[in-house]
Parts: sequence; structure tokens; C-alpha cells
Amino acid sequence: MIELRVEKGLLFCDIMVKNDEKQLKMTNVLVDTGSAGTIFKTEILEEIGIRQEPSDPLEVIRGVGGSEFVFIKIIEEIEIDGMKVNEFQVEVGAMDYGIEMDGIIGLDISMKLGVKIDLGELKIF
Repeated sequence: MIELRVEKGLLFCDIMVKNDEKQLKMTNVLVDTGSAGTIFKTEILEEIGIRQEPSDPLEVIRGVGGSEFVFIKIIEEIEIDGMKVNEFQVEVGAMDYGIEMDGIIGLDISMKLGVKIDLGELKIF
């Protein structure tokens, strides 16, 4: 069960990202079922050694906030309160959306985990 919190009218949670035996707790991650993909902020992932490399695929993503160039990375492990996905593809970018956040958990990871969101209790199961 994941505890959610509402900030500025949006749902946020905490997650753990692991890569090359390093781990990073992110405490400001938006839960967004309207986002097809999961994206993390470049400068946050640099703390555990994840950086853009010349071989990384580049894409343009589009959303309500406009468009942005991102690079694609495979993250060794993403854990959301005990629920884990391994070798998961994410987008990495500047995330300059006017709201401070470390990342966005999108529909892709939510479906992979089979989560159920209880907005009355502000929890994910």
C-alpha cells in the first residue's frame, strides 16, 4: 500500500530508484495516469550515476505543458512501497513544467504493477 498526498491539487508519492548498487529515494513524484510514460528529472538521476550517453535514444514528448526532448534509459529497479519493477524503460529530461517534482509515475508503470488507486483513502494498492 502506497500513501499518497495531495499537493497543489495533484497526487504525489515517494519511490526508490536503484542502479549499479546505488539507490535514491525520491520524495516528490507525481502519480499521473494521464501520462503514458514514466519520466524522471535529469539532475536527480545524476545523483546515482545515470547520465545521458551518446548511444541513448532521444525522443520528443508532448503533453499539456508543451513538448520536451528526453533521452531513454533502462532503470535497474524502481520500487514503490514494496512493489518493484526491474529493467524498466523511462524517459529522462529537464521536466521544466512550472511545478517542482522529481519525476512522474505514468500509466506504463501503473499498469505493469497492476495498481489500484483509492482516491477516498489516498492510497495505491
